Parts: sequence; structure tokens; C-alpha cells
Amino acid sequence: MPLLRPSSRSLLIRRLAAPARSAPRAPRRRLGLALALAALAAAALAPLGAHARPLDLSLGETGPALETAEGEPARAFPDLRWNLAPAPAAAAWHGFTAKTVGPWQALWDADTGVPSRIYGPGVEVPGSVASAEVAAAYARGFLARNIDLLAPGSAPEDFEIVSNDLSDGMRTVGMFQRKGGLRVLGGQVSFRFKNDRLFVVASEALPYVEVAPVIASMSAAVAAEEATRWVQDDADQAWATAVDGPYILPIVSRRAVRYQTVMRATVEARAPVGRFHVYVDSATGAAVAREQLLHFAEGTVRYNVPARYPGADREDLPASFTTIELDGEPLETDADGLVSWAGDGAASVVTKVVGSLVTVVNEADPDAETTATHTLSPAGTVVWDGREDEQLDAQIATYAHALVVKDYVRRFAPELAYLDTQLVARVNIDSACNAFSDGTTINFFRSSPDCENTGRLADVVYHEFGHSLHWQSLIPGVGRFDGAFSEGLSDYLAATITGDPGMGRGFFYTEEPLRQIDPEDFEHRWPRDIQRIHYTGLIFAGAMWDLRQGLVALYGEDEGVAVADRLFYAAVRRASSIPATYVEILAADDDDGDLSNGTPHECLINATFGALHGLREISVGHTPVGAQAEAAESYPLSFEVRGLTDRCDGDRLVSAAVVWEVPGTDEGDVIEATGALGDDGAALYRADIPAQAAGARVRYHIELETADGGTWSFPDNLGATEHEFYVGDLMPLYCTDFESDPFAEGWRHGLADGEASVGADDWEWGAPGGKFGDPDAAYSGTGVIGNDLGSDGYDGGYQPSKINYIESPLIEVGNYSDVRVQFRRWLTVEDARWDYATVYANDAIVWRNRATRGGDQHHLDSTWTFQDVPIGAAARGGSVRVRFEIQSDGGLEFGGWNIDDFCVLVRPDAVCGNGEVEAAEQCDDGDGNSDEAPNACRSSCRRNFCGDGVVDRYEQCDDGNTVPGDGCTADCYLPHGDGGCSAGDEAGPTAAALLLLLLLLGLARRKSQPLRSNGRDQD
Repeated sequence: MPLLRPSSRSLLIRRLAAPARSAPRAPRRRLGLALALAALAAAALAPLGAHARPLDLSLGETGPALETAEGEPARAFPDLRWNLAPAPAAAAWHGFTAKTVGPWQALWDADTGVPSRIYGPGVEVPGSVASAEVAAAYARGFLARNIDLLAPGSAPEDFEIVSNDLSDGMRTVGMFQRKGGLRVLGGQVSFRFKNDRLFVVASEALPYVEVAPVIASMSAAVAAEEATRWVQDDADQAWATAVDGPYILPIVSRRAVRYQTVMRATVEARAPVGRFHVYVDSATGAAVAREQLLHFAEGTVRYNVPARYPGADREDLPASFTTIELDGEPLETDADGLVSWAGDGAASVVTKVVGSLVTVVNEADPDAETTATHTLSPAGTVVWDGREDEQLDAQIATYAHALVVKDYVRRFAPELAYLDTQLVARVNIDSACNAFSDGTTINFFRSSPDCENTGRLADVVYHEFGHSLHWQSLIPGVGRFDGAFSEGLSDYLAATITGDPGMGRGFFYTEEPLRQIDPEDFEHRWPRDIQRIHYTGLIFAGAMWDLRQGLVALYGEDEGVAVADRLFYAAVRRASSIPATYVEILAADDDDGDLSNGTPHECLINATFGALHGLREISVGHTPVGAQAEAAESYPLSFEVRGLTDRCDGDRLVSAAVVWEVPGTDEGDVIEATGALGDDGAALYRADIPAQAAGARVRYHIELETADGGTWSFPDNLGATEHEFYVGDLMPLYCTDFESDPFAEGWRHGLADGEASVGADDWEWGAPGGKFGDPDAAYSGTGVIGNDLGSDGYDGGYQPSKINYIESPLIEVGNYSDVRVQFRRWLTVEDARWDYATVYANDAIVWRNRATRGGDQHHLDSTWTFQDVPIGAAARGGSVRVRFEIQSDGGLEFGGWNIDDFCVLVRPDAVCGNGEVEAAEQCDDGDGNSDEAPNACRSSCRRNFCGDGVVDRYEQCDDGNTVPGDGCTADCYLPHGDGGCSAGDEAGPTAAALLLLLLLLGLARRKSQPLRSNGRDQD
């Protein structure tokens, strides 16, 4: 991916931007670096509006890997979850576990409903490792018996075996998915056998594939023309090199999959450089989707100091298997760079950057052959040194380091045929701050004042080869290319070769690395650090580096690195995502085909991939408590911990605690929960929060710490990190559990802003559908209200660039001053820097989701959560309407609101007019409350104010301020000269009024801007 250095202006925009953003649904974006930078500069010069988005720096960098022609969202990362079977798969999973000796664990794809990885004690399959036929037959039978689990909606005959690999003691059978004879792109299932046991099963199958039958596909020429036309919109040159198909293309979004029959064209582009798979409708030729095939790196600007790059220490590396001319005759050196010739005199040697394993193309002058002539004495050495010429040095350095990385990879992948082919490396490409791999070739850009020629950087050569290694090593139907994973594995490959976790030193002309995979006092964790793909890749790179360090500590440098690299390569070949690497590394480490009894390095893998980097699932089952009675002596909480094992001392829970507080008071504590971990890695824990005064709103979260230093906090919702409950005996005035039609009871909904398209006002009543982050069941009963519940084929997500709402009936609250709305919430919404989820009471904002500077702390509930919102200050006039609203911008969307068990309640003893100032009251003079007497406490228990229709102290007039320009100003003063008052008499009040007016105008202007909430309740 691009090794891109932004300008100082674009750096500012990056700091303001959310680090992981899907592309807005907008006109097609330009692909090129220069165009992207120009767009960034223009954006930086323009004011950022309320919903302004930073532009993407390159295709595929922050948006989905698959770009659709219509701009519909395609997921950038799979939503993978441990041991929580999606509702549609629950029955099939229960059937599997009931008939198969366990325990079995599963990593679920929440969007497709299939288990990405299943692993456990294994099933005996005699002869399966030695015999490809036995393994294939059993895999087919296993798939047929469990088709509803592994590939719902498919038939066993929809899958064809495409690989049957035996390596490192493991046999792996891979199958591609078809439907109606057509390949379903990306659809696959695979099976791993070790010690004659089937112990890992993987599925990336697509569910319920339905497409119209293909009557006749368009010609390859027409498909190529249509595909090229789309790319030509964004590049100066574009041409198709291949067309194949038809295929079935799945477009996966959050909790939904759409299918289309397509032809696939490979399209090259120049200015900017690119290579795409472009998918066009097989019947009409209409553009459907495209994906960038080149893999770039990124960077920023620093200064020059030596280290593994020009100006640092240099070394003489052998010119292995290199074509040279010796006294005019072509020869090839051996692995050590040695060559022999007849005679005992000196020979003339012409060196080149061409050999059987690597050839370098100088893009600055591709027609010229790069050579140098030397005199070689018997038993002597000649060294080709091009350090004084950047372009020559880039050719020599790329050639030598390409040989180094090939030789290194051969240690753990000796059977990889790609290592024996001639690698084409292109250098001195006329651009800067970039390098890329297209899966076969590796490519490097010239220098600029900002960054080094990337062909001269050893780490970058190793990194780009890592992308090619990934592409070339995947077992068909087993592993799958994932951009973030590929970035991480390429960073690790560079680091394990150099022995330095600082990858890419010298890129900035400084010793500072391009990326640090082992930063001091910090570990990149899943899913907290999911951002751009390079940053996300550091999660795997860091986990792999920490595992390497642990193995070196066990076995010493050589053996420890060898074991680490072997496990690394197993993940490269078989993983389909970063979370899936944990299972694949366990499977490669296993020695008996039974993962339920552990592996030789299970505890170290758990500590590094799990405790440090979050790739191993530790889950807490907990239903947040609701309102609590005043008379309760304490508030018991219970939660279940799953995913730990008593085989590893590091898995020992050293702390399971509930951390609670009453905001705004000194009340709060950390309470150690009581319980014990069972043999199955699960235990029920309990903690009791002590009794609190009536009216207290208690917030709490659960913290776990294991002996290996792993820490987990629940709820693991970055936008709402605590649960809450209310203490007090309240009287309900209005309640509904939405088991009957709320719209028949006075609830109403509508579109407040945005294009009135189908589904723009997406509020529904019914059962939630479990799509796009929504729950798959109501909190109680079956009915809820929410944004797009996923019925009638909709995807469950709210739409971009809309404001829609649902509003309760008018609820009479009388003179009660402590009025509260309580409900169960399952809300998924973008950080409030982008999208707002708001609760109103009588048009006053009483709650809004949290906004952060980075814009990346999305509010993603994963359970039904109790919420208490005080609305007494807004419930004036004796009645209130409660409104829930979603306001979205043009980019990333989620599932929105889901609401159940809604109540408006009051404290019976908090009454306006009883002479006591209580709850949200500002004053209370009992019978002295008046809406007519000057200077009195009003009947709503609010202090008198300008605009209440009564002329109070310091006011010259007060007509309610409902009509502008009527002779009474907005600050309750008469215009200058009215009322017969002299300027001198009014000098003081008029000056004060002017100041107040200016302040009010400023406040009005601020209020006209969208409110940026910190996510806390606004009482």
C-alpha cells in the first residue's frame, strides 16, 4: 500500500480525521497520489462543515476492499466473534455440538452467519494424513452432514475439492463453492487433519446464494470494454489484459449479502499506476464493483541518518545465481557468487542485475542494460558499488536484497515453487514515497526531498516481497487474501530477517522506523486498533513478534526464530483474517490433532496473541441490571467468564472486579467478584454494589486481569464503556414493552431532513432481525422499535445523510419535578463527530452519543443495556414528548436505535409546589409560586426569566418574546428612545442590555451549530 508522506496541511487533516472511515457514497474517487494530495490541499483550504469528511488518500486505504459502482457499503473487515453463534446458526451449531464429542470452539462471521473457524478435540479419521483419498472422502462426508452449519442454503455438490496439501505433518483439504455451476468468488470451506484426526474446520462459504440463471454471457471483448471504461474515469490510461467468468460475486455488508452474476476483467492503469479486478454484469455489462490488486506501503517525512539504508553501514552480499559476462562469455554465478574460468590470469567481468532468481528493470531507462566492467584476479574479489549514483544503487540494492529475502523464506517454505521462479523487480519508477507488490512483481519508486528511493531500503524490499509471498502461498479454498493481514505479515517478515521490530528505517532519511511493531509500553490490540490497514496490520505483526521473542527465550535465537517462522508461515497459507491467525497458529503448533487438550506452546500463544493483542476471545456474559429499589441492601451483579483454561498458569484470573461510581460524588469503589474458573474455562462470578441514596445513578464496568498480564474491560464498547442503573422507588406514568402496535397508541415517526427516498424514514416496530449490529431478539417479549429492523430485505442499517425520528405520545407529568425516562437500549452508531443518536424531551436534548477528537470511538452496544435519562428540566408545562433521533452524514453507517421496555416515571415525593426545592427544581415557594406575579417562582418551579410574559425586576417589558420587532427586545428592554426615558437615565441598563444582547446573539450562533456532545447525560 502507498508509502505516502502527506504535506503539513494534509497532516493536519489526518489528525482531525477518523483513522478508519468507509468511503462516502459520493461520485467516484480519483485514484492517483497527486490527485489525492491536490484534493486534500483543497479540502484543507476550505472550512470544515458540520459533517465535513477528510478525503481518502488512496483507493482501498481506509474504505472497503471492494468498491461498488453504486457506492453501497461493502465491509472493510469481517465482524468475527468467538463462541456467539448468530441466531440463524444457533440450531445448526447446537446440533453439531450435541453429536460431536467436545468441547468445540467457534469463531463466527456475524455478517454471513458461518463459522470462520471451528476447532476442538478432533474426530478420529484413520489414514487421513497418509491418504489424500481418505481425507477427501471424509471431508466431503463431514460437509454433507453439516452443510446447514458450514454453508447454509447450499448443497454438498456445490463444493469442489481444489487442494489436498500435506505439509509439516498436517493434511489440508480445500474446496471452492459453486452455485448453478458458477464459482462463488471467495466462497470456500477447508479441513485440517493431524495425527489422523480432523481437528480444525474453516468456512468462508456464502449463505443462501441466489442469482438469476445465466442464459448468455456477453463476449470477453465487450466485458473488457465496459470494465476499462470505468477505470478510465480515474486514470489517464487503462487497458484490459484478461477477462474470465461468469462468476457469482458476493457483496458483503454488515449483516447482509447481495449476489450478482458477473464477468471479471483485469484492468491495468497508468497515471496513476493501478491494477484492478473489475466486475461487470454478465448480461448488461453494467459496472458492479472493482478492487485494487496492487499492494502499497505508506510513510511520512523525516530526516537523514544512517542505518540499513544509504549512508548507514554497507555490506558485501553475494551475487547469487547472477548472469555475468566473463571475458565476453555469459556465465552464472553459484549461490555464493563464485565463478570459474580457464587460465591463471585475470579475467574481465561484466556485472549485471539479471539472474535466474531475480531480474531488475530500471524504469528510468527500461531499454538500457545496466552493467559495469571489472578486472577479477584469481582468488580475488570484485565489488560493484553504486552508492554515488542513486538509480544505480537502487538497482544493485534491490537485486541483492531480493536474493536475501528469497533465501530467508526458503528456510521455512522450501517447497514454495515461486521461490525458484525469476522475480521481476522494477526500480526508479517516476513517483516518490511508494513501493508496491502486485502479487508477483515488486516495484520501487525514486527518491524525493521527502523520502528515500525505496529500492535502496532493505526493509521495504523484504516487506513488498512479503505481499507476493502471501499471494503465492495461499492454499486454494483454505486461506484468503486480507489486506490488513498482508500488511502485518509483510512487516513481520522484514523484522524477522533484520532482527529489528523497527521496520523501514531510513525511509524518512532518519533512523526512525516507518512502523514500529513492538512499541515501548504499548501493544496493538484487536479490535481497539482497527484503523487503516497498515496500522491494523500491526496487531498481527506485534503478536507474531512477541511470540518470536517468547520462543527465542525458550530455545535460543536460531531454534526460537525457526519455530516462530514455521508457525508464521502456517498462518500465511491458511488464515483469512487477522483474528483467524490465532486458530491457524494453534493448529500448526498442535501435535495430536486435538486442540481441546492444548498444544506445546498454547500458553505462550495465548499470552501473546491473546493477553497482549486481543486475538484470543475472552468473553463475559452479563445482563446489565436496571432500576433498583430504595430499600435494597445491596445490588447484586453476576457475570460469566468464558475462554480461559486451567492448563496455562497465565490464564489464572488474578482479578475479576466490578468498578463502580456515582458520578458527581465521592461514592465509588473496586469490588473483587467471587467465583472460580471451571474445568471448561467458564465460571459464574458475583459482586454486590453497596446500597446508595435514593436518586443515585450508579455506573459500573467489569474488569478482568489474568496472570500473564492480559486485561479486559466490559462493556467493550468504546463509545459507552460503562453500564448504569438508577436507585429509587419511582411511579410509572407511561410504560410500553412494544408488544402491541405503538403507532396505534400515538407514537409517530418521520424524516426531518434528507432526500425522501425509499427507507429514508426507517423506523419500524417488530422483531429485530440481527442485521448490521442489531440484536437478534427483543429484550422482553418479541417487539421493539428501531431503525431498519432488517425486514423486507433491508440490511438493518440506517441510511446516509438523513435525520429521522420517532416520538412518543404526549405524556402528562403534572407538577412532578423529578421526571425520568428509562428504557432498554441496543444502539450502534458512529462516533458523534460524524453521526448523532439523540434523545429529546420537548425539543431539548437530554442525551447524545459521545464525540471524540479522533472520531473513531463508535458506540456499538453488544447487549441490551439499561438507560436512565432525567428529563425534569425539560418536562415543563405538565406534559412531555420523548423523541429518539438519528442524524447521519454521508459515510459509515451502523444499525442505529433499538428500544424496548420504555417508561416515563416520576419520584412521587418530588412535587413542584410543596415548598421544598427538590430534584430538578430551581425554586419552590409553595403557594407563592405564580405565573403572573412579578419576581415570583413560577408554577414550573423555575426562576422567573425574560420571556415568561411577566415584567420582572430589571426588565422594561416582557411579552413572551414570541414576535420579533414588536417593540420589546429579545432581552426584555424597550428600544432606545421608547418609553420617554432619557439616554442618561438608561445609560447603565442600555449598556448592560447591549452586552447581554451580544452574549445572547453569540449563544444563538453557537446553538445554530450542531451540538458536539461528550456523551454524558445533559440534565
